[in-house]
Amino acid sequence: MTNNMTITVLFFGPLVDLFSTAEKTFSCPERKTASEILDLLVAQAGLSEVRRLPLRFAVNDEFAGATVVLKDGDTLALLPPVSGG
Repeated sequence: MTNNMTITVLFFGPLVDLFSTAEKTFSCPERKTASEILDLLVAQAGLSEVRRLPLRFAVNDEFAGATVVLKDGDTLALLPPVSGG
């Protein structure tokens, strides 16, 4: 039996427009990595183009790799590249 966890996902930059929100509470099976959670969100929203973006991840305000395993109550931030002049 797989238990679920609830995490908060924060979207930044163009991801806010693509996902139509800056923050989402998301329920998913336990022991998912940041990359796997992104895959679930992309599939749920039908936004395959998001996977082509060079995103960075942060978990609980700390930069993290795509393979970090999240726990119930964590906050995952999806950070697109920043450009400016």
